[in-house]
Amino acid sequence: MKNVFLLGAGASKSYDSSPTGQRMPIANDFFSTYSKLPINFDPWALKTKLLYYLNLRDGLDHLDLFDFNEDIEDLHSEIQIQAYDIIKSNKNNKSIREQVTLAAYYELIFLFIAGINQIQNGPISQTHLDLAKLVTNDDTIITFNWDTLMDRALMEVTDWNCDIGYHVNPLGVYRDKWMHTNITNSEMPRLLKLHGSSNWLTSYVTFEDGKEVPMQALSADNFFVYESTKKPYSAYAGRYMEGYTPFSYGYYPPNLQTEGRAAPKGLLITRIRPKNPFMREGVSDESGVISMPLIIPPVRDKKYDFYGNLFTNLWSEAEKTH
Repeated sequence: MKNVFLLGAGASKSYDSSPTGQRMPIANDFFSTYSKLPINFDPWALKTKLLYYLNLRDGLDHLDLFDFNEDIEDLHSEIQIQAYDIIKSNKNNKSIREQVTLAAYYELIFLFIAGINQIQNGPISQTHLDLAKLVTNDDTIITFNWDTLMDRALMEVTDWNCDIGYHVNPLGVYRDKWMHTNITNSEMPRLLKLHGSSNWLTSYVTFEDGKEVPMQALSADNFFVYESTKKPYSAYAGRYMEGYTPFSYGYYPPNLQTEGRAAPKGLLITRIRPKNPFMREGVSDESGVISMPLIIPPVRDKKYDFYGNLFTNLWSEAEKTH
């Protein structure tokens, strides 16, 4: 008999073993939870543009997130609407407010996943282990959560793996280095993550002709998965953070070792990173294409089609399971 298990926010909220002492946040308590996490105090975890945006919007001096607890879905949706209007306008010379709004939109994605990664960076969830012990190779687990609590539990007690266990297959999996997915045995439960995952990666974005486009030369529905590492990996500015369990990483995920997007005809793509004398230096190199989490962020207007057929395939498969 085939069984389908549907996980909502409560499944993640049940995790009470985080070394941070915090539980997974929901929309209306994300910022109050994040403000208590160690990652909030790390200058590598960028939130300056977000704070600047709030300052411009509210006329208040938001020095940090300690006294701020707006619903993240409301805030991210608000910023998303403005960001996409700015992108569509296709202006070369953006105002300070426009630059801040665009940067705040992407900072929120990184900040959101950084909080999830730090909370889940502990022992494997007992609740999820108990569920994993019940599933068979014919079963499917469907989740709207971004965390990897279920992923770790499945890999611990079943034959599940992240090469083919998500139904949609990544181009590569990071295990101490980028590896091609070459596992063919499909006898395992399936984990369908309908809003993406904190360990799914894509390239950072750029803008062309009023559109948001990936920096990778590959089509947008090609993605990568982070599993684990024992040594520093290439990351933006070399900002690798150690001390994370499998399926979790610091603020910056590993760069992609793939070809970057070609510049439009007659133009040249350059990458300039001003050195901040007050910021500590990274511990690794920064080769490769800058990556970012591949998720459908907590916004009202969920833009699944940006990732080609990736989420179409996931939702179609989920519909077949009932």
